[in-house]
Amino acid sequence: VLPAPVRASASPDRSSARAMEIVRVEREEPDDTAASELLGPVSSPAQDAVSFSFTHVPGAFDQWRAAQETADGLSKWGLDRTLVLEKFRFAGTLDPHASPESLMLDFFNDAAVQSALATATTGPRQTMASPHGRFQRIDFEPLRTRALDFHFFARLKSAEFNVLADSGYLRKCMDEIYDGATACNLLMDLFLNEESENGSAFSEDERHELLWVLLRLLTTGGPLSQPEENVQPYYNVLRSFLRALLHVVRDPDAGGVRSISRAVRVNSLDGSHVGLFPVDNSNNICLLVFTPAHRTVSFLSSGFVPFFS
Repeated sequence: VLPAPVRASASPDRSSARAMEIVRVEREEPDDTAASELLGPVSSPAQDAVSFSFTHVPGAFDQWRAAQETADGLSKWGLDRTLVLEKFRFAGTLDPHASPESLMLDFFNDAAVQSALATATTGPRQTMASPHGRFQRIDFEPLRTRALDFHFFARLKSAEFNVLADSGYLRKCMDEIYDGATACNLLMDLFLNEESENGSAFSEDERHELLWVLLRLLTTGGPLSQPEENVQPYYNVLRSFLRALLHVVRDPDAGGVRSISRAVRVNSLDGSHVGLFPVDNSNNICLLVFTPAHRTVSFLSSGFVPFFS
């Protein structure tokens, strides 16, 4: 079930206090009740007669990509040629009883969406895939947007796990390759190795946090990624990434903030990776981030093509 808006409570902890530095906070909370219910249950093939149309918002993420720290990071991590990031506005009646799948299928079947994504996967990202044709089925899983600050990863500095040094240094491990991606430190091992000795650090629900998914993307990078020695460069880009993707509102009752954006991970269209990724690989990623109150949806994808494939 795609989660309803969640609250992040204020805390005297310094990391928690920085939540407002990590995400964009709006003064007023839009009414997104119907949208919350629409993006609630996960269902099988869509049978709802809900119809949505989409309009591309050109250059919505250009400022984020052009920022020096982001541009340098994406280039070093091999994501500058694989990361596709576009924003769209949608129109249509938000029916609280409709399947969320109908909205997502309308997205991938929309001519304006397919045209914009085809353009986005030309030039330096020409090896990436884009959807075309008509799709009948979508396989997806909901992500959570509960974690809104880096205190979420503080446990990785504990004596129990010791993945990160207090300075943020990424503790090393023997190089291992997982579906073409080389894990050379314990953080990458945690993300890539299903049998990692630090696997118990995060529950299955926590691994479905958008914060977790995006940090995994940045640290894994592309097939020719040059990993960092310290986690801070990843955090710096991830902070601005979240600001670009998520919208949060102040929650005076809880004394904190909560996300009004919903995120889903798309695994396949009509049971195939074709249309989403150039090859089938466990390090592929495709996300849709909806902000129903603003009627926007952000599309993010990065296909992982192993160097020796």
